[in-house]
Amino acid sequence: MTTKDYLVQTEDVNLLMEVQNKTLGQCIISELVAERKRLGLTQQDIADRTGMKAPNVTRVESCKFTPSLDVLERYAMAVGKKLIFELVDLEYGSDDDR
Repeated sequence: MTTKDYLVQTEDVNLLMEVQNKTLGQCIISELVAERKRLGLTQQDIADRTGMKAPNVTRVESCKFTPSLDVLERYAMAVGKKLIFELVDLEYGSDDDR
């Protein structure tokens, strides 16, 4: 089983995520859902703010399919966040990194 590290940056926090058996999209979705709930928003609120249909918001949140970057960005904006992805140079220190 491989482990991948992802740096997720928001206005409030820099978080290094260790991801096992989850896609990066699933990790982002779980953070977005947590933020939606923290704000007291419903799935219908997200649908209204993103232009998506409510059943599609449900599918996104339940990870029934892999959402596009556009969908993740629209959802993030609906909860007042912005996704930032950064390409960084790899530092090869061991054979596991290759």
